[in-house]
Amino acid sequence: MHEPVPIYLKSEALEIYKKFHKSHNTDAVSMSGDLAAEWSKLEEIPLRLSLIFHCVESVTSGEMTEKVSTETIRDAIELTEWFKNESLRVYRLFDSEDNGGSGHNQAEQRLIKFIRDQGGSVSVRDTQRGMAFKTADETERALGELVSKGAAEWVNMPSKNRGRPPRGISLRHCDTRHSNENPLNSGTECFSDIEKTNSRPISEPQMIPEQYEQTAPDDLGDFMDFMDE
Repeated sequence: MHEPVPIYLKSEALEIYKKFHKSHNTDAVSMSGDLAAEWSKLEEIPLRLSLIFHCVESVTSGEMTEKVSTETIRDAIELTEWFKNESLRVYRLFDSEDNGGSGHNQAEQRLIKFIRDQGGSVSVRDTQRGMAFKTADETERALGELVSKGAAEWVNMPSKNRGRPPRGISLRHCDTRHSNENPLNSGTECFSDIEKTNSRPISEPQMIPEQYEQTAPDDLGDFMDFMDE
């Protein structure tokens, strides 16, 4: 009976995945409906692909290592980005066939881009000026829609003036620590379990049985050469 072998990311590979994870979830706050659901599934795809690539590399080399390399995770992220672009392309086709609501979605995405450009947090007043809303009530309604969808939260903006602080919103994503001073600071809680797992002692790697090497398709090496290029 063969025992499962635990596989982990190298520390450098983990840092690369962290950057992808943060960027991916930052993009996700501007999405809704089916595309948002698609984005939530794509978040873990680099890890799944890197495991497949790692196993293929192990078959072609004839030995199993317990750590996924930086090159492997980069290849997995590159392929995931292709999946993301294809998803955007397909959903744009759906939007072009259904004009209802598409203008609203575009306006919402422009608003989120404006907030990101301001550092992730913005006051109602600055949003009204920057996005050319006619009234403060119209501005609050637009910002309130982002809050109701879970993409943002209401916050009191810092101000040098005395009195009641101006109202605004701060964008959310997995890595955000909800702080009015710097709402986009990245914490480590999202990856704490991964890092703890990554630091566990690992038993000696097991060699792949010889029969696996004999049954491997001849073109696997060519496939991996292609991925390296």
